[in-house]
Amino acid sequence: MKYARIINGQVLELITPPEGYNITDCYHADIVKTCQQIPVDQDVQIGWTFADGVFTAPVETPTEPTA
Repeated sequence: MKYARIINGQVLELITPPEGYNITDCYHADIVKTCQQIPVDQDVQIGWTFADGVFTAPVETPTEPTA
């Protein structure tokens, strides 16, 4: 299972414990308490936001072409 480390509503890190282990077996309690204890979809990436139980991809802003 993959977990998202979320601070201030933003995914900062994705954590996958080794097979057969729980996140609490592998990481310090300070890290565990900042991780959402819910399954994270494979599409979720660092930089996404998390609010009201929903992960949302960042909105890409168009870039201006350079001359």
